[in-house]
Amino acid sequence: MEAYSLSMESPELRDELLRSIQGKGAFRHFKDTIRRHGIEEKWYEYRRAAFEAIAIAWFEENEIPYNRDEDASADEG
Repeated sequence: MEAYSLSMESPELRDELLRSIQGKGAFRHFKDTIRRHGIEEKWYEYRRAAFEAIAIAWFEENEIPYNRDEDASADEG
């Protein structure tokens, strides 16, 4: 959530997102903020890509072959 917040071009939005992830209820506050700004879908795309990058790095680091199936992610949504 922090990396996504820092990726925002608008300083005002970036600061609001960063404030939303501080303290108790951070997940709920972040979710409320992205919904209010209409960027919820962009957040989930960013999150999916981040998880994918982590998984690919882990496979490569452990020398495990993998196939990146583009159609599988489309079927999930």
